[in-house]
Amino acid sequence: MKVSFRSVAFKVAAVAAAAALSAVLAASAVVWAMNLAETQIGAALAAQRRLDLWSIVSGQISDYTFTALDAASRGGADARRLEPARSAVLNAFSTIERAVTESIEAAGSDAEKAAAANRGRILARMRAGFEVLDRQIGDRIAAASPETADQIRGALNGFAVTFAPNLSAIMDDERRTASRIQENTAALRARLTALAGAAVVVALLLGAWLFQAVARPLVARVADMAAMAAAIGRGDLRTRLAVSGRDELSLAMAAFNRMAARLERREARVAADRARLETTVEERTADLRHANERLATLDATRRRFFTDVSHELRTPLTVILGECDLTLRRLERDPAAPTAEALQTIRTRAQKLHRRVEDLLRIARSDSGEIDLHLDRIPAAAVVAGAVDDARKLAQRAAVSLETDVPPDLRVLADPDWLRQVMEGLIANAVRHSPAGSTIRLSAWTEGAEAVLVVADEGSGIAPEDLPRVFERFYRGEGSSTGFGIGLSLAKWVIDRHRGTISIGPARERGTVVTIRLPVAEGGNEETA
Repeated sequence: MKVSFRSVAFKVAAVAAAAALSAVLAASAVVWAMNLAETQIGAALAAQRRLDLWSIVSGQISDYTFTALDAASRGGADARRLEPARSAVLNAFSTIERAVTESIEAAGSDAEKAAAANRGRILARMRAGFEVLDRQIGDRIAAASPETADQIRGALNGFAVTFAPNLSAIMDDERRTASRIQENTAALRARLTALAGAAVVVALLLGAWLFQAVARPLVARVADMAAMAAAIGRGDLRTRLAVSGRDELSLAMAAFNRMAARLERREARVAADRARLETTVEERTADLRHANERLATLDATRRRFFTDVSHELRTPLTVILGECDLTLRRLERDPAAPTAEALQTIRTRAQKLHRRVEDLLRIARSDSGEIDLHLDRIPAAAVVAGAVDDARKLAQRAAVSLETDVPPDLRVLADPDWLRQVMEGLIANAVRHSPAGSTIRLSAWTEGAEAVLVVADEGSGIAPEDLPRVFERFYRGEGSSTGFGIGLSLAKWVIDRHRGTISIGPARERGTVVTIRLPVAEGGNEETA
């Protein structure tokens, strides 16, 4: 990939290379300084060690002198006592010789090498002088003459005349070497401090130049992009970036500008679409409002119609039923007369029509909220028994038997009149759809805090496609020719007001099962509207 000198990648690489180079130079300077310091410290330690060794040599020679004088005073029999002192002095000379040899090898300049060589020559003379002294003392002790002690003292004095000045000279030289090393260390510290200061200044200047030339422009452009992104986030799509150069960041800024322009055009189109949508919604809302008003008017008209029709039909039907009852009582003496049979038929049909009118009137009252429920703790067996008694003649004419299984102590919280009407309607529906010779079973039990009332018949059942809609008002399934489709709807409305549930479904073998669930009465009487 070709990299331009003006590209962001090259600039970032240059900054990284400068930082890496600075780190390498700094590390190299530290290593170099440590090497110099280590050299000076090693030289200082070596000089101090040699001084210590010279002190040891001086001490060992002093011990040798005292031992020699003591041996001379005791005679030749004690000459062997001089051997340990002689070995100690020779070992000390060997150790100092190795140290001097090492200083010669470690010397850097010619002056240091010459000084180290001079110390070596002095050391050689001092060792040669000691060896001469040792032979002289050994010979004197072996001779064991009365003059031995004086002769040993004379030999020691002669050795001291040459040894002491050499020792003082070489120790003074070692001290001067240590002082020179200290001066070199101080000078090195001063140079390193100056170099460190210069390196800091150069690093600061280089960092400032890199910031001004590379980092600051990049940071400024990135900040501009962040500001533009924030402006776009606030919805200001007219903001644009000033693009200068052709590096990667400039290309990204140009792409950012193009994106903002596209977003601005899209926002304009969205705003126009939103305006059109709002206009359409307002128009549709107005249409829905007018349609709702028309539906409300139609619903009110329908309710008035039901109420008016119910009242208009109820009065003549009451009169017809009353006249039929009066005439039938007069004809009790001849019940088989044709007139009596006709009146009985009129009365039966009028009762059916009267029930339909009562249902219509209840529907109208439920829609207008005119029905009041008076809840009480009532025995379920009494309600079921009353409904069965009212429907017994209808069941006898249809040749259908009614069976009940309701616990006498089961009490429910319900309105007795409305619950009885619901049970009567369910029994009537079961009778109408049951074949002759079948049985309708009414049973009840408790499940937790609920009472379950069940009406099960052995009729033709309900088609599966009709089950979801059986509780809809005025709905009649295919093939149904009886009723207005309001009985189950009214039953559901009443049970819902009792805070219960009603469901309908097929029986296990054949027929239909209607299940009502109501709260079990546990406390005192309760009344609600």
